[in-house]
Amino acid sequence: MAANPAEIVKFVIADTCAVWNILSSAILHRACKTAGFTFTLTSFIAYECLHKRRANPTQADNDLINRLREAQAQEQFKTVDLTVDDLQDVARLELRKKLSKGELSAIAFSRRTRLAFQTDDRGARKLALQVLP
Repeated sequence: MAANPAEIVKFVIADTCAVWNILSSAILHRACKTAGFTFTLTSFIAYECLHKRRANPTQADNDLINRLREAQAQEQFKTVDLTVDDLQDVARLELRKKLSKGELSAIAFSRRTRLAFQTDDRGARKLALQVLP
């Protein structure tokens, strides 16, 4: 079945891997930008992407960080803070699955805001299907 482009959600909460997947493909990133997509990151995901120490950072890592900063300056990737309720939701979700704090924070924020959730992690997708409306 073909998707109806008018029904595509253009405001998406993305986990860390989804951010890197979008930014690592110039074609995908340009298409998302042209189509008017806006990606939302929780503060924890922004921390993981921009500040968390990497064991062996490469030039590719630095390039992706710079792309994210440029995209943030263009308001394509917006950072949001979690509420106390969101954090409590993360704690409850953490008891159910062994997922990263970034994935859990994205699911919790998606749950509160009803934004679409984007991930490439099977466990996160499975949990999201269980807890998101």
